[in-house]
Amino acid sequence: MSYWENKDLYYKLLKEYCNFEVSSIDFERKFLQIVKEDEDALHEKSKDWERRFDIELQVERRESKISQEEFCKRWNDLWGITDNMNKLCDILDRVFCACDCFDPNISDSEANPPLDLSERLFREEVLSLYHELETFINNTRVNDV
Repeated sequence: MSYWENKDLYYKLLKEYCNFEVSSIDFERKFLQIVKEDEDALHEKSKDWERRFDIELQVERRESKISQEEFCKRWNDLWGITDNMNKLCDILDRVFCACDCFDPNISDSEANPPLDLSERLFREEVLSLYHELETFINNTRVNDV
């Protein structure tokens, strides 16, 4: 699968969470599982290559042999990433970051956003991202990959 193919699965999970059908801890676990499956699928794709073009590209950028703009263009071409896929991944990356910052053991007064998110702050962040994802999906045609 891929992030794009799983967009409805991500959307459904965020919706369930925002409707209080899933706890924060279960949401985090389920979200990270879908991300892992998508990452594993990308890794599988690279196994068919004659060499690791993605790593070579990262080395070229790190050694300043190519610009950031050139890196992004070649990276997107390599993985078949479109503008819409980038927009989706941007939203999902922010959900991932919120999961990474979520600490179910801290109170609102102990939270230090954006580094540490309490249960309430985590839910607010995910709710905001859910609305952004919903708008994105509603404004993206089925074939707009």
